[in-house]
Amino acid sequence: FKKNISPFIYALDTIHSLSGVRFDWKTKDMTGDFGLIAEDVATVLPTAVTYDISGYTKGIDYGRLTAVLIEAVKELSHQVNYLKQNNNTIINI
Repeated sequence: FKKNISPFIYALDTIHSLSGVRFDWKTKDMTGDFGLIAEDVATVLPTAVTYDISGYTKGIDYGRLTAVLIEAVKELSHQVNYLKQNNNTIINI
């Protein structure tokens, strides 16, 4: 059911451009929440943001971030493995 499938590259850069924040809701009797700011996410991953009928950002579909996070973890894993290999080469000299 999908077409135009391609790998998500630069996932780690994408994640680096997001900022987790703590905040209090203005309209709810709820304090000490945390998450991302939808307007910030929209600049990087617009399909992860929901909008109301007038076009204002409404919220974040956090489930859509999962694939990006998985690819970012893989990128970090590759970096760690590379560093381990180089470290072993340096130690064996």
